[in-house]
Amino acid sequence: MIRVYYHPACYTSYRLLKAISDNNMTKLVELIDMSVNYHLAISRQILTVPLIEKNGKQIYGGPIDIEKALSLISNGNLSINIENVKEALVLAISDSAAISSILYSYGSVKPLNEFYGFLNSSTGIALDKMQKKKIKEIYRIVNEDNQLYNEVEGKMIANLAYNKVRESIYMNINDQTQESFIMWFVSKASIGRAGVPYKNTEVIRKKGLQIYEYYMERKEKINEKLLNEFQEIKNGMLNIK
Repeated sequence: MIRVYYHPACYTSYRLLKAISDNNMTKLVELIDMSVNYHLAISRQILTVPLIEKNGKQIYGGPIDIEKALSLISNGNLSINIENVKEALVLAISDSAAISSILYSYGSVKPLNEFYGFLNSSTGIALDKMQKKKIKEIYRIVNEDNQLYNEVEGKMIANLAYNKVRESIYMNINDQTQESFIMWFVSKASIGRAGVPYKNTEVIRKKGLQIYEYYMERKEKINEKLLNEFQEIKNGMLNIK
């Protein structure tokens, strides 16, 4: 059984759903909309979308290659050679709003040690013939590469800025104040009360302001891109069966 977890507001999810529909492959998968099954984000650690799961195991997700995803769905198997493990890791981190918010809030990549499913699937390593060797390399990088956080921090800030504005558009909320960015960031990095800052509130506030400043410096560009994306998804979803 192959499941595809997706979100209607995710452009990559939309592209994958469209490709599945265009290739008459809908009957080959179980499609799970994370906008209505959001409890799975916690219970199954769905930390990136789209995400392909086979027989209960997360095997391919996040910044996926659409053609490779289609091949995996149609054949049930796929072999990927991840040549640059660190590059794949950086891309996976900077593509996930959930992981970006957690790591940026924490100020370190060390929390990744708790997210095996994410590391395995979002990097593509789960489909690599050298999976065991390369997942060990991933953990080595996470724990020994002191420059990794600095390399990915700017990408996480950008990812979070885009996601904050994207979610505002879909919720039809026109509030891009400093305070809204700070509170959105706090909410994104926490679950309920767990994770809400207490002793480090000023640090988190400054981080939220950095996301806001990134947006303000590129406001027109970001708004135009996301509004065009919104219209494409909205119109395209009507033709997906």
